[in-house]
Amino acid sequence: MKKEKDGADVIILGCTIEFGFYHEVQAEIGIPVIDASIAPLKYAEFLVEINRKFGWGHSKLYGYQSPPNEEIEAWNLF
Repeated sequence: MKKEKDGADVIILGCTIEFGFYHEVQAEIGIPVIDASIAPLKYAEFLVEINRKFGWGHSKLYGYQSPPNEEIEAWNLF
């Protein structure tokens, strides 16, 4: 079987068109399959939960800081 040849412990579906098929694939090949649509949703839920429970969030410094309004306006995006 391919999983033994490749030594895979888990498969991550790489396309959202495969949404919802992880149960069938997992049952057929016998190793965990991560759905590319469900995983980021559950991660977002986790981030909200730790923010509410512990006040943890992303850094407000450097890369995550919004650019100044003048700069955004200069881009003429909206």
